[in-house]
Amino acid sequence: MRSGVRWLILIALSMASIVVLGGVLLVWTAPGRDVLAGWIADFTNAKISGSMKIGKLESIGFLRPVATDIEFFTPDGKRVLRVDKAAVHWNLEQLLRGKIGFHKARTDGGEIIIAIEDGGRTNLQDAFKTECEDKIPLELDSIHFENMTVVLQMSGETRFIVRDVQGFLSVWRQDTPGVRVDLGRVRGIFEKPEMTGGKIELLRMEGQVWAQEQHVAALKLRTRIGNGSVDADFDYFDREENPAQLKLRPDTGSGSRIAATAIESWFSDKLDVTIEN
Repeated sequence: MRSGVRWLILIALSMASIVVLGGVLLVWTAPGRDVLAGWIADFTNAKISGSMKIGKLESIGFLRPVATDIEFFTPDGKRVLRVDKAAVHWNLEQLLRGKIGFHKARTDGGEIIIAIEDGGRTNLQDAFKTECEDKIPLELDSIHFENMTVVLQMSGETRFIVRDVQGFLSVWRQDTPGVRVDLGRVRGIFEKPEMTGGKIELLRMEGQVWAQEQHVAALKLRTRIGNGSVDADFDYFDREENPAQLKLRPDTGSGSRIAATAIESWFSDKLDVTIEN
């Protein structure tokens, strides 16, 4: 009797091993990675109001997947984010503790389109809004992004385009539905608007963005325009009246003051812009 039980256990373990081995071998093949990429997209789409697509899951590795052509869309199909290539190093300890986390990640190439409509609502809110009660903690630390393009649209009109954007961000959520995004060492070159004295360079941007909070964003920027510079504070609030505020602090050069005045004229119809001495 005991011998029969042992044989049943051995057969069960063998079958389980075959299933596990088959699954491992499957994800190491191109069709298997396609299936896994589809599962990841379906899982994400069930959590957000918009949708996500993964063009290709190039490799799996051990907790180090590499994916290309990752896209996020609003519910009406407008793309808000494209990442050409992303590599992630997952944190096994955090995963075992029920958290979504990784040690580091790197993205190369892509575009993010931020569209602000009348009333202050953004397309990012439409794409990433979640109604679920799932409050899985997030610790997505040290995401290094480079070669990105950032486009800002207001009421359908493109107000600025920044290319060759690079920097770092982290995403955090502990016990609330919303998330916090920390931005650091962000830099790039403004393609639009253009200045007669040369390109506007974003030398540095730091700050935070909060989801599901009234104070949505608080950013500090340093720009260089020709031989002068203009520092700026940008704050965005989830409200209909004066949702966006921009404070400009030009340096003592006359060119910087002219540049600050030009920036005020570009955005004063949509933002609450002030120039400080």
